[in-house]
Amino acid sequence: RKCAAARHLGGTVVRIVARAHRHPIEGWRPPRRTRAGVLDVLAANLAELARLAADAGITLALENHADLSVAEILELLRRVRHPALRLQCDVGEQGALLEDAVAACRALLPYAVTVHWKDYRSRLTETGYVVENCPPGEGLLPLDDLLDLIRQQPQGMAIFVAAPTTPAKAEEALVASHLAFLRRRLRIR
Repeated sequence: RKCAAARHLGGTVVRIVARAHRHPIEGWRPPRRTRAGVLDVLAANLAELARLAADAGITLALENHADLSVAEILELLRRVRHPALRLQCDVGEQGALLEDAVAACRALLPYAVTVHWKDYRSRLTETGYVVENCPPGEGLLPLDDLLDLIRQQPQGMAIFVAAPTTPAKAEEALVASHLAFLRRRLRIR
């Protein structure tokens, strides 16, 4: 249904996530399978979804969403081997798995059709560290290095900014700061 809705609206790409977290998160618990079993199920599901998406003229963009390592994502792409299954490269998500952002993007960007742009910082609280979105250049991500990698890719990619904040009303200003940063760095008017 999402592919049909995307086509109806003139879209060609639908972003998806695997939800293959190794640990419980709010409202969800990981399946009782080995990691290899989880990847087997994901590969089979992604192959079927890619076939359905291709039939609808849609490309699926699997986002690295802090649930799969770079190696696991590349393994899934290798196993599925379907042109309708590509990636959405989130420049910051692999940090949650303690993977280097530049190395992750270098490996994932060649397969990407979209990029999720952000910067983030960590903040110590009484209960541990919290990761939060922040204005460009105020966080931990090497934004200029990441933009260089994006520029090196031969395929066209849409870049979008989504930066949930607390309070939610601060999101518009944060997104605007990232858009201004990208326009300056990419020389877009």
